[in-house]
Amino acid sequence: FKSYFHMNSNELPSTVMKPNSYKWWFHDIITSGFHTTYPLEITRKIILLNIVCITGIVNLIPLGILAIKQYNYPLGGFDFIMAVLLVANLFYLRKSGNYQMVSYFGITAVGGFFLFLFFSGGVNNSAYVWLYTYPLFTLFLLGSTKGTFATLFLFIPAVLFLLIEPAWPGFTPYSQD
Repeated sequence: FKSYFHMNSNELPSTVMKPNSYKWWFHDIITSGFHTTYPLEITRKIILLNIVCITGIVNLIPLGILAIKQYNYPLGGFDFIMAVLLVANLFYLRKSGNYQMVSYFGITAVGGFFLFLFFSGGVNNSAYVWLYTYPLFTLFLLGSTKGTFATLFLFIPAVLFLLIEPAWPGFTPYSQD
């Protein structure tokens, strides 16, 4: 009896992904190389972390370039900073396997980014829409209790911002309608 790790790729059963195939390579990326290391529920969290980070990186870089071309330097700068933080988060996850630390750091960084977007208005005051996605990730990655607290740490400053209505430069006014 040979384990899969001691077999050549042509000896593997057809139901097992063969190394160096596109499917195996893709699976290795989205699981950070932890195919069988963690239980299924944790592997799902790692997959979600990877997919969200990769999607964020792929979208933030062109959006940062577009913001800079539109002379919105703060937004472009924050887009690039978030892309770099997400890349670092992915490398740390792959190197350490500490998915909890990566979840906490990612949720905190994205929460700060979403608050910046909300306060600055983003592009054409559409940034408030991103706040609705935040609870989905926090509740899944952190669990119901910690996810609820993380969501409150995002929504309380947003609600206070709407109640105070600061008229400072760089902050966007939202209508009360």
